[in-house]
Order: sequence, then C-alpha cells, then structure tokens
Amino acid sequence: MTGANKRANVASELGRADESMRAARVLVDATLLHDAESRLYYAIYH
Repeated sequence: MTGANKRANVASELGRADESMRAARVLVDATLLHDAESRLYYAIYH
C-alpha cells in the first residue's frame, strides 16, 4: 500500500463516517432512535 493509497482510503472512510452521521441526524429528527443508534455506530466504526 502506498502513501497515496493510504490517504485515499482514509478520505473514503471519513466520507462514509460523515454520511452515517448525516443519516443519524435525519433519523433522530424523525424520532427513529434505534436506527439512528445504528448509523452512529457505523460513523464511529469508520
């Protein structure tokens, strides 16, 4: 794995984490708390 490859992987994971956080916010606003919890788990995982 090259340095550029690592940077691309990190950027991809951070993008996925951001997407999961945004989804969690939408779910919280819709009072779908169990689903929001799941999305937050994935945000932390990424």
